[in-house]
Amino acid sequence: MDSNLLYSTVLVLHSVLRLALVVLVLGALWRAFSGWRAARAYDAGDKAWWLPLTIVTDVQLTLGLLLYYVWSPTAAAARASLADGGMKDPVQRFWAMEHMASMILVVVLVHVAKIIARRSTVRPARGQFTAMVLLLLGVALVAKMTPWPWSKHEGIQRPIVRGVLG
Repeated sequence: MDSNLLYSTVLVLHSVLRLALVVLVLGALWRAFSGWRAARAYDAGDKAWWLPLTIVTDVQLTLGLLLYYVWSPTAAAARASLADGGMKDPVQRFWAMEHMASMILVVVLVHVAKIIARRSTVRPARGQFTAMVLLLLGVALVAKMTPWPWSKHEGIQRPIVRGVLG
């Protein structure tokens, strides 16, 4: 397969999965919120949201790492700029460090939230509340560190879905 075609395909898939994650996070947040309010232990309904959320999160991270280290010319240029003072440039710093580091942290937050929700059998309300808070922290981090069309710097701005709507 042509390298450019593979890059474009993975980039579009990375964008589409971002939207799928929004839906899955909202579902997991609702389950954590309702579990906290009802002091309900982790159950099959929770698993129905948490399992796909963690799978899609892991796939999204894998695609992001492939883009970052293998295919993306933007990420390659940003990494190369680090030796030449790229940390002073907010666009280069975003692509070289901030986006990747923050998204790895989001993956950790999602996994820890799931583990806490699932293992909190003695005090389920506390576990569900903690999972909800961790997910909300992850959502805030994603909202801040995702390259949106309205991002502050032009070099960071990206369409909602690459290759489909922009």
